[in-house]
Amino acid sequence: MADDHHQAATIAPGTLDAGAFAALLENCYATLVYTAAAEVGRNDAEDAVQRAALTALTNLDRFTSLRDDAEAFQAAFRKWMATIVRNEARNMRRSTTRYRLRLRKVADQTAPNAPAATNTRDEMDRNTDRDMDPKLAAAVDALPDRRRSCLLLRVVMGHSYAHIATLLEVPEATARSEVYRAREALLRVAQEVAHG
Repeated sequence: MADDHHQAATIAPGTLDAGAFAALLENCYATLVYTAAAEVGRNDAEDAVQRAALTALTNLDRFTSLRDDAEAFQAAFRKWMATIVRNEARNMRRSTTRYRLRLRKVADQTAPNAPAATNTRDEMDRNTDRDMDPKLAAAVDALPDRRRSCLLLRVVMGHSYAHIATLLEVPEATARSEVYRAREALLRVAQEVAHG
């Protein structure tokens, strides 16, 4: 990994190549997935990151960083990618919303008395950790997307509240509040599991 950090620091603005891009993307991929999940949910988060990666890859000449050290360079890259990921995820969400509205309109016209379709999550996605109690896993899954993303970025990825705020484009106080509320909700469920 040290070679990747050194390589990233020596790349001149506007000369980021595909190989360096891949190494930088790999270093921040999980963070970007959690960032996308705040917009589109976990099911579509990786798709949003992959679409954003393609967009970024075709626009490498637009990435500029005048940072001399590898850590600052990577932070600039991560912020640039997070912006592209958020935009791609928002576009996906809008497109999905428009599609569902059109689908609902067609369904209403063809079968006005049919029950509404539900949006179920994939079973593997719902149980992200097989060792976790099912009630606790369900509680994590039930958290609102932004709250879950803030929690995962803080607890799993170890990001600061300031960094989470930057990634998700929310005030730092909101990031703190979301993590606090998620922890409170999970603590209540964990207590129920322990006593039940």
